[in-house]
Amino acid sequence: MRKEIDYWFEQAKADLKSATDLLKTENFYASVFFSQQTSDYITTRYPDAANGAPFESYTRESAERHLRMAKEVLQWVETMLLMK
Repeated sequence: MRKEIDYWFEQAKADLKSATDLLKTENFYASVFFSQQTSDYITTRYPDAANGAPFESYTRESAERHLRMAKEVLQWVETMLLMK
């Protein structure tokens, strides 16, 4: 089997785990999103572009950094909306 197919399948399994975990915490919209991602990786995504499955490319530190940046962006947008 080609290595890219392994990447796709491993990412799909990671997305399915995310969907399951999010459902347990009642984050329904996010669970649906990752459920969709599960099938998308099998049919249309190309994780081999990163030389591996995307879930393998991130650490706790990078996740925390991205979460912090997302919060900052959301806060900035909220500030801009309140100024109008």
